This record gives sequence, C-alpha cells and structure tokens, in this order.
Amino acid sequence: MNLLGIIAEYNPFHNGHKYHIERSKDFFKPDATVAVLSGNFTQRGDIACFDKWTRTKCALLNGVDLVVELPAIFATASAERFAQGGIYLLDKMKAKYLSFGVENNIDELSKIVDMLLNEDFEIQKKSEIPFYKLRQLSLNNSEIVTKPNNILAIEYLKALKTLKSDIIPHAVKRFGAGYNDIEIINNTVSATKLRDMIQNDYDYSNVIPENLDSVYKSAVFLHTEMLFAQLIYSIKSKSASELKEYAHIREGIENRIYKYAFEATSFDDLIKKVKSKRYTYTSVSRMLISILLDIKKDDLCVHPQYIRVLGLNDKGTKALKFIKSQCDLPIITKTATVYDKLSNEARNSLDIDIKSSDIYYSISKTVTSGRPDFINSPIKI
Repeated sequence: MNLLGIIAEYNPFHNGHKYHIERSKDFFKPDATVAVLSGNFTQRGDIACFDKWTRTKCALLNGVDLVVELPAIFATASAERFAQGGIYLLDKMKAKYLSFGVENNIDELSKIVDMLLNEDFEIQKKSEIPFYKLRQLSLNNSEIVTKPNNILAIEYLKALKTLKSDIIPHAVKRFGAGYNDIEIINNTVSATKLRDMIQNDYDYSNVIPENLDSVYKSAVFLHTEMLFAQLIYSIKSKSASELKEYAHIREGIENRIYKYAFEATSFDDLIKKVKSKRYTYTSVSRMLISILLDIKKDDLCVHPQYIRVLGLNDKGTKALKFIKSQCDLPIITKTATVYDKLSNEARNSLDIDIKSSDIYYSISKTVTSGRPDFINSPIKI
C-alpha cells in the first residue's frame, strides 16, 4: 500500500494546509494519506489553539485519511527532535512518501543537509554559540536556514538520512502568506495571523476551508496566558536545582527561571525576562512547557514507543490494517485497553500525553468528567 506521510500541527488548519495536501496527493497519487499530528502542546512551546481531536477532524475533512499523534516529548521539542519523532513514526508505518512545505527548492536544502551532517559541523555544535546561529554561520550566513518551513524541511531530510529511511521526500513551495505574515494573501494567512483573528473574533471565513466554519465556531479557543498560574505553581514548588532535571534546561538557566518566576506577571513576561542571547523566546517557552508537563530529561526516549490513532476515515481504516501488518510498535486506538500492556518506557511517554490533555481541559470552559485520553475514541469520518 502506498502511503503518503505528512508531519503537521495544523494550529489551526487553514487554506494553505489544504493546498499542501491537495498538491501532495496530486503529485504522488497515494492509496492513503497519513498525518503525524502534534497533540495539545506545540513545537514552539505553546498550547494548541484547538485540542488535538478538533484538529484531527479538520485534517480528516480536508484530505487526510489517518491521523496519529506525535508524542508530547517530541512535539514540544526542538525542530530536530520534532522531525526525528515524526519521521520515525512514518518509517515504522511503512509510508512510501513524505511531503512538506518549503520556501526554497529541495535540491538546495539537500545540499545543506549534507553539510550539516558533516563530522566537522557536529564537533562545532559543542561550541558556546547558539545552535541556530552556528548553523547560519557555518553556511556563510545563508538566509535559507532561517526560514521556518526550511528549518523543518532540513530536519526532515536529515532524519531520513540518519534513519536510512526509504521514504521518498517531496517539497511543496509555500503558496500565499508566509509563516508569520500578518496580511491575507490569495485567501491564505499564516497560522499566527489566523490564531489572532479567531482570538479577536475577526471574520476568518475566507481563509479556512468552508467545511470547517462550524467546527471552529464550536471549538474552545485557549490562550497561553491561561496556563500561567499552573506554571508558576510548578516552578515555585521546586528549588532551582530541581529545575535542572527538566527537558531542554541546561547551563544555569534554571536559576533565571526560578528567579523571574517570582517577578513575572504573565507567561509572555516570564519568557522575555528569562531569554538571553543564547536562548531564544521559543527555546525558553519549550523549557517552561517541559516544567508544566513534568517532562524530565530522563523521559526523552530516543524514538516514539507507540502509534496512537486520533482519527480515520474508510481509506484510513484500510491504511491502519496495512500498518498493523507491517509495524512492530504498539498501536493504540483505545488507551484503557492497552495501557497496562505497554513497556515502562512507552507508558511513561503516554502518561505525558495524557497529562497534557488533563492540563488542557483544566483551563477549558468545557466541563469534562474523567480523563479525556481514556474516554475519547478515534474520530471517524
């Protein structure tokens, strides 16, 4: 079975995402399309604007056939680790193709990947220069590696080579608005702009697929700031030295986090106080999310330990049957049924996914009873 793989956040889904899916399917003509989707927290260290089941439904209504979750310990990590987790899952599912968005062409990015995998560059990574800056300097200040889509595309290509995967990559040139554009271009906007439009109750109907209008209106929109009280409690209930145990925290920044937790007035204010020349806004945000979700350094397993199904349609059902016949990872459709059968490492990772949902709904206006990840079944379209 020829499966097309896409790694995404869809935070939230818009016309640009639909364009990418359509162009990818037109190019490969796959039997089914599989999306590896971030859960309730994202790669930039933020809470997703809609929960993972809502975003799964959006994908299924617009060309994706099967959606599986990228575990939180990968979804909330650096671009490198985010890509490694997604590629590993697609490789395990025996996907034949991979499609992703870019600002430049794939040949240019492939040359950069070869340079980044050079042994000398790996040695340079140990220097005191921030990694994102080191990468740019090592490539003669190339602007190519500063563009958001290119950054992830490069990491996808690196992961394919590192894993020695047979997946065939394909790049789709970004159409319309750029990653952080604030303008509407050809009925497309950036996800950043769309989040702002939804938050401020602006009319966004012309920049999302028509079939999602009712989905968006019924969804609960959440803001990062609503997490602030929980985050501050998590920090203040520990010592600065205990904060060193959390993922992505290193080289003394735990002291800045602890200090400014007693001074900051909001999530954004805390990040701005903690960030430095070495640590970007996004990297600090990821550190704080690791504290909130209780993700320790010891929790960061090398590869995802399971495939968790979030939703599927008829084609996705056939794809899942194919995957089950090919894959040696546990496949989770009902959490309660398989939870006690998982390895300790897999269960530990799943616990973090479950906790992220618990926290998500604890700040939601939607009243829930029980634990969503144990109650909710995969969405079927």
